[in-house]
Amino acid sequence: MSKVWWGLKYLEHFFKASFFNKKNSDFIEKLKEEVIFNDQHFYFFDEINAYRQELKSDKRKIEGLDLGAGSLVQTAKEKEVRTFAKNSGSPLAIGEILYKLTIYKKAETIFDLGTCLGFSALYLSKGFSKSYVRTFEGNEGLQKIAEEAFSRFNSNVKTVAGNIDETLPNELAKVDNVDIAFIDANHRYEPTVRYFHQFLEKVHQDSVLIFDDIYWSKEMNKAWNEIKSHPKVSHSIDLHKVGMVFFQNKYKTKEDLHLFLKEIYFQN
Repeated sequence: MSKVWWGLKYLEHFFKASFFNKKNSDFIEKLKEEVIFNDQHFYFFDEINAYRQELKSDKRKIEGLDLGAGSLVQTAKEKEVRTFAKNSGSPLAIGEILYKLTIYKKAETIFDLGTCLGFSALYLSKGFSKSYVRTFEGNEGLQKIAEEAFSRFNSNVKTVAGNIDETLPNELAKVDNVDIAFIDANHRYEPTVRYFHQFLEKVHQDSVLIFDDIYWSKEMNKAWNEIKSHPKVSHSIDLHKVGMVFFQNKYKTKEDLHLFLKEIYFQN
């Protein structure tokens, strides 16, 4: 990732979010109020943050090669759990958005691509009582740590081990539709766009697809721009760290907007 390019894109995002957002549709305004800028604090946020702090001192070794791009373990034979806890996983603000989104959407069928230590799957599984999360991880060591967390928090999560390119089609074939998918796996253009098209076959009007690290690289940003421009996408929200696409076909005018949430990068 080029830090200079990333920084310029961040400034561009801040500028667009500050000056170019006009009055939005009722759909977007309600989403902003109920999810993105909703500052309601849930007790679970304290619990999961305490668990994250525990893992920051966990010296157990994780071995094996990561199957995606943009990972700390991509070129390393092993890393300690605490390294992942400090440097990987979604920021707290994104996790809290995922949690509130499941409540807002009453999401039952949820896919999480890229388990890592399990934080995103926990947020996705604990908001709405009927949520069932399928989370995908290619590294057995990470999967084991994540499963400890799912057991600890009594989460309704199924871990799917192996290469996502092979396991995702099989799991998608088992469901009629997907309510929410969080894609934080292979940060390259081709697999990201492929995942989008695979999920596209299972989305409905109230589905949400969320793509992490949309400014990780020019290649990843190209994928995001192509995804949000797809004819079936009615609305897109760019939070810089993640991008969200929606499929509200009753709206004839497409909405693409940038929103600035300082907590994404400036939250303890």
